[in-house]
Amino acid sequence: MDRIRIFIFLFCITIQTTCQRKIIEDYEAISDLLFELEKHSIFPQDIYLRYPPPPNLSEDSGAQMSDSNEGIDFERFKKWKNQFDSQQEEIRNRSIDSTYTFLIADDSLFQSCSECSLKPDSLFSKKDYNRYQTVLDRLVAGDLEPIKLEISKIKVKGKYKLKSFDGFQDRKQLYENRLDFLCGGEIGLSRFYSDNNLGIFYITTTSCPVDCGAGYLVLMEYKEGKWKIFDLVLQYIA
Repeated sequence: MDRIRIFIFLFCITIQTTCQRKIIEDYEAISDLLFELEKHSIFPQDIYLRYPPPPNLSEDSGAQMSDSNEGIDFERFKKWKNQFDSQQEEIRNRSIDSTYTFLIADDSLFQSCSECSLKPDSLFSKKDYNRYQTVLDRLVAGDLEPIKLEISKIKVKGKYKLKSFDGFQDRKQLYENRLDFLCGGEIGLSRFYSDNNLGIFYITTTSCPVDCGAGYLVLMEYKEGKWKIFDLVLQYIA
């Protein structure tokens, strides 16, 4: 009986150690991922909503267009210009911390993406893409459990830094032009599936209050002691 108890104890310790190592690998891969994403333009530099500049019109041309009911009504144009000028002044006086561009993250890493695939199907005929089939199958099946994301454990290597949703009562607060830091929008992250120096994430991005964004399979490979992006495969865009 004692041997059985010892065996069960050692088995549980082994499982726990393995899980902890995998979580550490996830965090290290996320750190490399954020650094690598700086090379790809999938996040805006800042989600601060800006008025578009008005057309360059004179009063005469505005009046003429107003008289003919074509183009832009001049009174409406003046209001537009005043709003634009006012916001430009606000932007000039804005005090922000520009050390990092923050990406607002959920408090967990989700386990799967059941609809994910390499698109178009012709990618499977290419050896460099076909080698990701094993880790992709694991991501689709979701054979890792979702875990709580502890942002403080992710090493910052570049400009992008994660920030928790915990500081916001409502996600719409992100888009009210009141942030005192640069923000590239929202990011959702899956668990990191890896095998034989190949790895895969599924990430989602959002950059406006009505959920405009995209989803990507991030194909990674381990080179020179770090994870590097091999390709981003678009899954959807909204």
